[in-house]
Amino acid sequence: MTMSGDCPCWKVEEADRDLYELSNTLSLLEYRQDRGDEKAGSEIAELRGEIKGLLGEPSLPASAHACREVAGTHGDRRLERKAELLEREVTFSSIENSPKLLRAKDAVRKKASAVDRGRIMHVLGKDADRTARRRALEELARGSSMAEEACRELVNLCNNLAHGQGYAGYAEAKLAYEGLTVDELRAYFAQWRDRFWPRWERALYETSRAQGDDVRPHDLLFMLRARRGRPLDLLPWGGGIAFLRELLGRLGVALDTLPLTIEVRDIGFSGACYRVRPGEDIRIVLDTGLNGFQEHFYLLHEFGHAVYYCFCPVGSELLLDHHLSREIMADLWPQFLKEPRVLAECMGLAPEQARAVADAQRAHEALGALLLIRDAVFTLEVLQRPEVPFGDLWRGISNDWLGIDDTSGAFPLSDFLHPLDVKSYVFAQVLSEQAFASLASGDTPVWEHPNVFEEMIERYYRPGSTIDWRHKFGL
Repeated sequence: MTMSGDCPCWKVEEADRDLYELSNTLSLLEYRQDRGDEKAGSEIAELRGEIKGLLGEPSLPASAHACREVAGTHGDRRLERKAELLEREVTFSSIENSPKLLRAKDAVRKKASAVDRGRIMHVLGKDADRTARRRALEELARGSSMAEEACRELVNLCNNLAHGQGYAGYAEAKLAYEGLTVDELRAYFAQWRDRFWPRWERALYETSRAQGDDVRPHDLLFMLRARRGRPLDLLPWGGGIAFLRELLGRLGVALDTLPLTIEVRDIGFSGACYRVRPGEDIRIVLDTGLNGFQEHFYLLHEFGHAVYYCFCPVGSELLLDHHLSREIMADLWPQFLKEPRVLAECMGLAPEQARAVADAQRAHEALGALLLIRDAVFTLEVLQRPEVPFGDLWRGISNDWLGIDDTSGAFPLSDFLHPLDVKSYVFAQVLSEQAFASLASGDTPVWEHPNVFEEMIERYYRPGSTIDWRHKFGL
């Protein structure tokens, strides 16, 4: 299909190229900022303004709509898909990049920063003293209560902006952008809750017996860490990169041939991947403070992001998968940590140790998924019923989804900064496990499949969003 400057598809292609270059630059600036460059922050804000301006160009929606019709008439499915995705991007960007919304998020962020969440979560997860854990949860609840009004203002603004685009509310707008509905989200969560529930009930029962008392809200994270137990401590500190190199070698790939670098630095969070130039320059940074299991898990997760950017559609921002789909692909790689033979052969663990690590990882994931589902449903309920006191919503949802009477009101503030993103990690865990299993060939396990790396690339990474993520992962 030939195009000239007055063709609506020309404008779509131009916007796509510009978005791609701006997003690459943004990733580089975020890399600099996370490595301590104090000047990067102002440049990031300026660049985000450019992206907002590009997507807010008044004639762009009409051009995208017209291009979709023209491309469809000419049978150009790739261009038609770009136009369709640009329409979604323009609509959701008008909500997500609203200056008022960004200011409201800053207000919540400021309230959240007043709480030493890192210290509190450390106590909740690792302190054997139940009284200390109860006090830590009470401290977290006070911070949540102080931020509730700012969170409510943020939610009301999200919904009002969504109304302006013809949606019933922000939840409907956000999920439509990702190809989901509210009813579908609730149905998937209910289905997965039932799947994980036997492990959860068993964990509650065993924890209650061990401590001689019912499991309380301040016991949940400690229960989760305890159920993970000692097996995951077998993963060696500082051994993540060596394990990844060995794993890739067994899959027929040399790590050094991929256009990516891996750094270990003190960054204050688990890790990140930066798509500075897809196909040419991808960077992974891991935090120095990770224990052995965390190092292996987060390295594999970030490598999953990195290998996507090594082989994704280059030159097009619109054909890159959105956040939800990318998280599923990233979680394909930690699946190897649940394969005993991989752990034994690539890490040198004894067979019984390898089985214990794999079992512990599966149990840890199941319990963690239920906590994430509770958090995501809470965010959804707040978006749909912001007038209800948040503590009441938190208590009702905790009872319904965890069987725990949580009267603390210690709801997470981070979910309000990226509303409904937490649900992506539940989808990632469930769908990556299914996708990983589908890569096996008959009785041949995934890691022994001679072409599994190429299969992953061709099936999941290289198509980008030319294939809808739900079709890609069989949802």
